[in-house]
Amino acid sequence: MEQNKASKYFKYAIGEIILVVIGILIALQINNWNEERNANRAEQRLLTGLNEEFRLNRSALDIEILNNASAITALSTVLMQMDNTLTKPYSGRPLDSLLMKCITNPLWESTDFALKEMENSNSLSGLENKDLKPLIYDWSRHNKTIEIAISRSRGAFDYLLNYIKAHGSLRQLDLHNVYLPEGPSVLRPDNGHLMRNPQFENAIEDYLVYTRQIQEHYKAALSKLDRIIAATDVPNK
Repeated sequence: MEQNKASKYFKYAIGEIILVVIGILIALQINNWNEERNANRAEQRLLTGLNEEFRLNRSALDIEILNNASAITALSTVLMQMDNTLTKPYSGRPLDSLLMKCITNPLWESTDFALKEMENSNSLSGLENKDLKPLIYDWSRHNKTIEIAISRSRGAFDYLLNYIKAHGSLRQLDLHNVYLPEGPSVLRPDNGHLMRNPQFENAIEDYLVYTRQIQEHYKAALSKLDRIIAATDVPNK
């Protein structure tokens, strides 16, 4: 009887241990599920933030590409008109309107708050979406290229603007873009003489080249932005 009693106690103890182990395993599995679910939610929030940021960047870039195209057209037109200046002078309001478009200086700067937050938290390496990491790195390199091109372009833009200030009439240009109740310039009512100046021609040409380079970088950025937007376009769960 004592042996049977001890055997029953032993089996009962083994059963209790098995139940405890099973309970621990179930608790661990539930904890893992919760951690995985929280990680998935955190990643989804991160991807949603990136998606919204890159969509805003793309919308702003679309506008700047149009503005840049307008500046390129104006710069090119001025340069081509200079070829005909000796035989057919080009001046007055048409010239002033073109020059005003030449110095609009449309430049695009992307926002990167969500991207920097991801980089600072080192979340990029832990993403399940492995295709996104090279896309982000590629975008960062291209964005640096744009920043360098913009920095160089600003120098050419400043030179052109300062040249017009020194040798032409900025007041005549502002009549086409700024509310100027004071009216046109009396001291220098015509900027036509700029069209016969080789130094002004160089300033126009230099800024035109840089503006076209930026436009090419902008267009290349569109496809990169589209790929990142597609990769971060996660359906809500």
